[in-house]
Amino acid sequence: MKIYTCLLLCCFLNGNISVAQNEYGLQFDGVNDFVDCGVPAGYVFDDLTMMCWVKTTAAPSSYQALVAKDGFTSDFSLLAHHTNIGDITFGGDGLGQLSGGVINDGIWHFVAGTRDGSTGKLKLYIDGILIDSTSGGTDPLSNSEHLHFGKYHPSNPHYYQGSLDEISIWDIELTAAQILFYMVNCPAGNEVGLKGYWSLDEGTGGTANDATNNNNDGILLNGVLWTSDTPSTCILADVSIEQADLYIKSLTKGIIMKSPDGQCWKIMVSNSGTMSTVSIACPN
Repeated sequence: MKIYTCLLLCCFLNGNISVAQNEYGLQFDGVNDFVDCGVPAGYVFDDLTMMCWVKTTAAPSSYQALVAKDGFTSDFSLLAHHTNIGDITFGGDGLGQLSGGVINDGIWHFVAGTRDGSTGKLKLYIDGILIDSTSGGTDPLSNSEHLHFGKYHPSNPHYYQGSLDEISIWDIELTAAQILFYMVNCPAGNEVGLKGYWSLDEGTGGTANDATNNNNDGILLNGVLWTSDTPSTCILADVSIEQADLYIKSLTKGIIMKSPDGQCWKIMVSNSGTMSTVSIACPN
């Protein structure tokens, strides 16, 4: 169930619900630190979506890894600075490749790569905007290598300098509307097609937990740091029923509602009590 629906439903069922905000992420030094999620079982992909938040000011002479399962053949990854300094690349051997955008400005950016396994169509999104698309291979993607955050290439590693947050991998091709939805709302962990989701909100310790039932937890190696500098994602609200009124306390985002004609609208309120409404793409 989508978060914007659950917010209201849980309120009426339980009387009160609090939805936590995104509190922590991971910071990498670009020297040798990374997260190792081991060899995930069942990671064979036709359709594919990879997403994460990224923040960096690095301008290295070679590419750096964000999220990668690199096995020389039939691999897939999100990389930074692969073609040009500051760009994002989605691709791999057997997958194809496309690059674009500039993200090394010290600002959080939401990056996503998708693949349609039947056509080989690849799409790259930055901050919910389609940057580029191309055609690639259609063979299933599968290898026996480890899934890494911040590290790419087993024999000649390339490491990432910057921060990561809210990493997810799916065995479906998310639509543009769904990507926009998850840019604001964090997955619950049980969504259809979600193969791995690391919210990176532990804030302490040496493990990044996979919130799905696949339990592909990541081990922090060589000094990866927790950081409280995070993007503004997830709904932060305290919701209750007060004398038959729906009371939404400290809402930092908005409420998405669908009108009878099928259009979706986001409703927000300012500190002065002014209501504003904007038309948005309906989450699927």
